Amino acid sequence: MRRKATLMLALFVTAACLTNDASAGPWTLKKNRLWAETFGRISISRYCFDPDGNRSRWNNGGYSRVFDLEQKFEYGATDNFNLLLGIPYSRSIWKDDYVIHGNSSELTNENFKQPNFGFKYRFLDKPFVAAVQMKAFIFPNADRNKEPTLDEWGNALETRILMGKAFSVHKRPAYVACELGYKIRSKRWVADSDWANTFPVFFETGFSPHDRIMLKTEIDCMISQPGTGRIKDAYTWRIGPIISLLGHGFSSIKKGGESSLNLELQYGIQFAGRGDPNIHRDPTWPNNEDRISAPQEFIAKIQMLF
Repeated sequence: MRRKATLMLALFVTAACLTNDASAGPWTLKKNRLWAETFGRISISRYCFDPDGNRSRWNNGGYSRVFDLEQKFEYGATDNFNLLLGIPYSRSIWKDDYVIHGNSSELTNENFKQPNFGFKYRFLDKPFVAAVQMKAFIFPNADRNKEPTLDEWGNALETRILMGKAFSVHKRPAYVACELGYKIRSKRWVADSDWANTFPVFFETGFSPHDRIMLKTEIDCMISQPGTGRIKDAYTWRIGPIISLLGHGFSSIKKGGESSLNLELQYGIQFAGRGDPNIHRDPTWPNNEDRISAPQEFIAKIQMLF
């Protein structure tokens, strides 16, 4: 029973470890320019949120580690219209006091997650910059039942409105940007998803005290639509610097015409969340409620503009 309970717990635990990665604001590339980002993240969690939003330790000494790697591309088809592509890969590890898996005390799963592609169209420049973005997320050829799960499996379509404005503070560059969207998951069509449709909400702001440093902070939210599937709400705060290594400017913020190489470092923490209040399990299991992970994140990004 304990081993079965652990497997079931791991199945539902690390599916909720990951938050959506926000795009790079409403600014677009100039025609025929290419922006590439290599995104890496380590998420570590000993804590979780229950369906009421209460934070606690995982039962039985539970411990989750997730390693994410994603290659992102953005290409300027025109000055206002960019093509987007993302290829994510993940390795997830779950461990607790009751895992007995041969000679190993850990459950491990790794594979590609949902490749995504789409476009961004900038339709407004003044008094602020605004764009619309659309992406399709495609279910990969992977075992969606293997524990611990890597993602909310299933095809999905997402639309976002992106808004931002660059300005100066004491003659130094600064900016604010926000994103509001809706992600609809496949229901009764190819690669169905059990998860709810979501409203992504994202806000970021940054200030550059030096030509080579941009300090930024962001709030990244995923809010489930009740009645459309299994609920998972997540609210994450991140902070860190962007370092300009070569060239000029910070290409992940305001896309420019000059080539550049940036390094971005972030620390993040999921400060709020909740699982599905309608999912309850046998109370003898280690986790008898639908809980989601409350991870800390350590992020590094290499960004190149060609």
